[in-house]
Amino acid sequence: MLLTVSSVLAQEAEDIRGPKPPVELPDTVPVTPWGMYALIAFIALGIIGGLLWWLLRKQVVATTPEEIARKELSRLRAKCDLMKADEFAEAASGVLRRFIECRFGVAAPKRTTEEFLQEVVRGAHGLEDRAETLREFLRACDLVKFAGEDLDKLQREDLAFKAWGFVNEVPKTTEVAA
Repeated sequence: MLLTVSSVLAQEAEDIRGPKPPVELPDTVPVTPWGMYALIAFIALGIIGGLLWWLLRKQVVATTPEEIARKELSRLRAKCDLMKADEFAEAASGVLRRFIECRFGVAAPKRTTEEFLQEVVRGAHGLEDRAETLREFLRACDLVKFAGEDLDKLQREDLAFKAWGFVNEVPKTTEVAA
């Protein structure tokens, strides 16, 4: 300690201005980690949001081609009075063609009625026994779509009923096309 006091005295002797006044240091302000608070809040909101999404997410239910066709036919029957005859026939045959494509793997929507029916008759799709019913339905729709025939309300309901019957009478033992 003696050495320190002597070195300070030696410095004061060399300084001609004299001792310096004491320097006031500001009170230390506690550092608030706002960035850390924001990060914690962001992570907490992310976790809460993720949990809410996981709990409230919509459960995806696999629907069968039959269920899809039934829903489409129900919608079609509900608005059959608002549609023109050719629009109704196009929609009804489209529902049945899409159903057959999804259920049996036959590219029905991409073919003419005759091409499609020839494939059904000669193919191993499980539709051979239903080919005549399908032929009658599609020809009735084609007459309206291409020959300009008109359909009254009962005829429209009859077409929708035939399509509904075809969807419901398809054997359940055949495999669904992938």
